[in-house]
Amino acid sequence: MSDSSASGIPIEVSVVLPCLNEEGTIGACVAAASQALRDAGIPGEVIVADNGSADQS
Repeated sequence: MSDSSASGIPIEVSVVLPCLNEEGTIGACVAAASQALRDAGIPGEVIVADNGSADQS
């Protein structure tokens, strides 16, 4: 893979979270996904794909 994380370790997994008006929950979802990657020892990233939310998400 050509992309790498901030630590320079190649990214093995990208977790993509769709988001529409999830202001109240998206932070916890990103945190949980990030923690799951760390717990599993998998170098990865979490990407939030927002599609025109009307709130602050």
